[in-house]
Amino acid sequence: MVESCNLFLNTMRFTSSKKNHLTEFLSALISMSETFRFDFAALLLEQFAASKGWHSPVISRVETQVLYPESSILTDMRITLEDGRVILCVNSIEVSAKPEQVFERQELLCGCLDLPIDGVAYIGAYTCDSLEPFILLDSRFITRNGQHFLWSDIYPLLKGNSNPLVISVCTGFEKMGLASSPPDADTLARFSELESEWIEVPPAVHNRGAIINFEDVTIDPVNHWVWRNGQKIELTAKEYRLLLFMVQNANQVLSREMINKNAFDNTLDNNSNIIDVYFSYLRNKIEKGFTDKLIYTVRGKGYILKGVERDSSKVYSKHRSTTQVQSAKTQIVEPDITSIFSQQFQNRNTYSDCTSVSETIDDIKI
Repeated sequence: MVESCNLFLNTMRFTSSKKNHLTEFLSALISMSETFRFDFAALLLEQFAASKGWHSPVISRVETQVLYPESSILTDMRITLEDGRVILCVNSIEVSAKPEQVFERQELLCGCLDLPIDGVAYIGAYTCDSLEPFILLDSRFITRNGQHFLWSDIYPLLKGNSNPLVISVCTGFEKMGLASSPPDADTLARFSELESEWIEVPPAVHNRGAIINFEDVTIDPVNHWVWRNGQKIELTAKEYRLLLFMVQNANQVLSREMINKNAFDNTLDNNSNIIDVYFSYLRNKIEKGFTDKLIYTVRGKGYILKGVERDSSKVYSKHRSTTQVQSAKTQIVEPDITSIFSQQFQNRNTYSDCTSVSETIDDIKI
């Protein structure tokens, strides 16, 4: 099969999410290739099923991007077995995850383990995707020899399969560096080149929803993309929701309680430093490398997204900075379920080891 006919490679341009692209194809393989479905079930579940005394696992259904509304948990894949048991899969392809990505991944896995399901699996790119012991040791967390699964564990199931769709995904694994763990330097270099295949359409050339502007920040609420001064800013789901809420209420002091309720659906502990942690992550991405600061801490009150002061009076309006921001609440397309990743994991020491947040405290007189 020539590369120009490779369905996996040719559809990269239709999505900016490499992980979701890969997840959808994995789901398609499970649904359409009986051989792959059988092999994948054996790889993922055979040892786990034996330890639980289940019959040999047979996959009857697979779904992607499944939202559990009562807990705001969004999982990459939900697998239903013939006996009715339900298995959730959380996927990741990061070469080197940032602290905030690790933080959200642990939170998501904990949230999945709190749901009324029978098992949770995590498929990562590399063995360095370390998980907390309380996750690995949970009786419903599915492991392979005591560790989470790797995409390289799946690659042998693809190699040698004559199904054209399987062949196309096999080539995708090889180009993305997922055929081995850890990948060699040449593979990583090829993956960096391949990233340009996931085309990101700038806001100037599409018209799918109301674009929101605040100062030099641009938000595309349909695709959940963010730019500052024309530079793409990669945010996690929670960072995006936090920024969106701040922009919708720009130039207003927002208490932690308001932020928790409106940006995080009351899933965080108001008495912990978790909200401060997320602001630290957001500031690092939205302000680092840029001249003007936007997010300020109001001591004892909360946070404010403040427009750049352009005169000597240092007085700013409490109104929104632009007409687009003023009408944001009516124009905005509500975040779709792919932006709602996880809920605060209750009754576990998920955040007990969080380090204190190092940030500059700005006293603002209102």
